[in-house]
Order: sequence, then C-alpha cells, then structure tokens
Amino acid sequence: MSVLLIKDDTDSGFEYLGQWNTLSSDSPNVERNTLHSTTEIGASASFTDIQGDAVAVYITVPMCPSTDAVIGRVSIDNGTPEDVRIGCNATAVEDGVAFWSFSKGRLPSSGRHRIVITNQGSVPLQLDSLKFGNFSLTLPTIFSSTPTKTDTSVGTS
Repeated sequence: MSVLLIKDDTDSGFEYLGQWNTLSSDSPNVERNTLHSTTEIGASASFTDIQGDAVAVYITVPMCPSTDAVIGRVSIDNGTPEDVRIGCNATAVEDGVAFWSFSKGRLPSSGRHRIVITNQGSVPLQLDSLKFGNFSLTLPTIFSSTPTKTDTSVGTS
C-alpha cells in the first residue's frame, strides 16, 4: 500500500534561513496556492521528520531566458549534497519535481529524515511542497531527463 504525505511550503515544519518571500499563485498545480521564493545564494529551507522510503521536492521554475537555470543543492541527513540544475523555459513550469532522494527516489535508510534545500543561483528558487512516504516516484512529463547531479532540461512536452 502506498502512503503519500504532502507538506506545503507554509507548513510549520519548514525552517527557512536567509531571505525568502511568500508568493501567491492561482495555479491549480501549486499546493495551497503558495510558493516560498528566494534569489539569495545560500538561503535554505529545511524540513525534519520526513518518514518513509521516498521524497520528492516540488518547485516552480519561473519564466526566464533559456540560458539561465534554477540551481539548488539538496542534502538528506547531512549526507553528501546533490546539485540540481533545471533549465529555464519561455513559460513557467509549475509543480515540477526538482529532486528526489538518492537512487531514483529511495531514501538512504528507513526511519525519520531531514532534508535541506539550498539556493545556489540567481534565478528564483520557488519551493512549493515536499511529498514523501512509501511510494514509487514517476517522472513527470515536464522533464526530458531524470534530475541528477548534472544539468537537467525542462521542456513542455
């Protein structure tokens, strides 16, 4: 049986360090119609008490030149961080999976975990939600390849 927990960016379990702004969105794809956004390099959002065997970070990629990208660094349980680069597009991409945990969605061990998402670029990192639990992650159609430590392209296919 799959168990999926969704934690919106406004959930009290999030801890934000650095300069973050709360944005409103009328998109049906954005959880609770809010995003937390930052352009400050080094600003971070963390969430403790992730349970299950998989976690996904959902972000919105704002409209920006195709030469730019949202760049983030994600770590779980103070482990080796993974850099994620998601290329921009001529239109905003809402609620895309920016990262899922090591080994295609599996957390390194069972139990409770802490995730830290850190902005590494000047294009706004816009955090929407975390989804975690006991489930298999499926790659959404907005991605042309699996997010990894290298460049990830975003398309509108």
